[in-house]
Amino acid sequence: MGYPMWYVVFLKIGNMSTFVNETIPADVEPVWCYEVLLNHNSNTTIPITVSLNRTGTNVRLIFELWTINEHGELTYHNRWVHLWINVTKPTI
Repeated sequence: MGYPMWYVVFLKIGNMSTFVNETIPADVEPVWCYEVLLNHNSNTTIPITVSLNRTGTNVRLIFELWTINEHGELTYHNRWVHLWINVTKPTI
């Protein structure tokens, strides 16, 4: 980018029918959000812990990257990644 960027990472919970791509974010409310201001050519690692309150197979953890533009508007940055998981009940 050549200048500092204000990034927002959203975590959304989806399934096999949740659509997301480079131009369309997932139409699901975020369950987690992280904001960070990064200087040019810098990065950060954000460890998270996710607790889900229901079981299921083929649960999709979708991480989307958004930016706050120069006008203060939240804009989808066309970058996302997902992780497929199966959620089971904890053993007691």
